[in-house]
Amino acid sequence: MTIEPQYKDNYYRPTSDCMAFSETAAVSYANDYVQHFDTLPNIYLCAYPGYKDAESFLSLRPFFKHAKGTGVEVGTFEGYNAVNVIKYCPIDKLYCIDPYIPYNDVVGGLGNFSVQAFDALHRKVVDRVSTKAEVVRKPSLVAVNDWLDNSLDFVYLDGDHSRENVTREITSWLPKIKVGGILGGHDCRENGVSGAITEWNYKNPEYDNKIFIQSSDWWIIKEC
Repeated sequence: MTIEPQYKDNYYRPTSDCMAFSETAAVSYANDYVQHFDTLPNIYLCAYPGYKDAESFLSLRPFFKHAKGTGVEVGTFEGYNAVNVIKYCPIDKLYCIDPYIPYNDVVGGLGNFSVQAFDALHRKVVDRVSTKAEVVRKPSLVAVNDWLDNSLDFVYLDGDHSRENVTREITSWLPKIKVGGILGGHDCRENGVSGAITEWNYKNPEYDNKIFIQSSDWWIIKEC
């Protein structure tokens, strides 16, 4: 089935055509399209839910009920979550960290996107996010060194979901957060993420019964 590219004013509203794609078909379509036009089709590559208002967004991403000030989102991909954070949360600045390179993750088919498609996706996200956001094209565990300890209000992890990586990210990003700030992330039902949280909590028993889980989000409040 051939689906014509959609050029609509509201980029951030997925089209019905977009939702008809399977993950494999979306990746294939993106890779083919960018070879011909050096840009991506004006659709979302994943079947995101449609958020009508702040209540709808925060019910599925409850971490952000507590987000304010300056924070980091690790794993921005198409920028869909970042746009909603900026729209619905009282934040001053959001740093969107994503290396935009192919890699194999337990969530999504990112390893199948071409380098050219990732370059085009990076350009699109930079163009689409508001002035409250800055896209940082680096791996999470490299970018973390760009911030001083106790300088951020929140960090949201939604990049590489492997247990090893999430464990390292929790350990690396927590010192960058102010006391009273929050660290958490998405896809807490995935084995890699839940395993990382359990492993980290075992080594940090002071956070027993202080790890909050709601919907697919998890978070802790930094105590010291």
